[in-house]
Amino acid sequence: MKRWSLAAAAAGLAAACIAVPVQAAEWCVHDPEITIQTSPGESFTVYVTEGVLGSQHQPALASSKITYTARTAGSKSIFVVVYDKIPRDAFGTFATEMVVSSKPYAGGVIYGSTYGTSGSAMSVAFWVNPEKIRG
Repeated sequence: MKRWSLAAAAAGLAAACIAVPVQAAEWCVHDPEITIQTSPGESFTVYVTEGVLGSQHQPALASSKITYTARTAGSKSIFVVVYDKIPRDAFGTFATEMVVSSKPYAGGVIYGSTYGTSGSAMSVAFWVNPEKIRG
């Protein structure tokens, strides 16, 4: 029994000594602003902080496509959906993220956020009151 204990301890110590440290991948982000038309002559700006996991995917991030839809539901409500598609690249698929906010880099009011994978569209839906945005 004592031999098994020593063997297990030796195996554990050997595994700890040869373990390779894991490096954390970094999120690379881009933060374009988009102007959302709410009605003729009326609009507001949001920032779409989009990111990819790993600096090797920066070219794909630069090729992203952001679109939106906006529908008025009465004088005090607008339903907005922001779509973001970050394409796959030579490395295959990778993790993506999107945050829609009123100020750059996810500052101010956060309208919504989501995670996804490259090659698939992400979307964030939210309601806004145009009177409160103008102020």
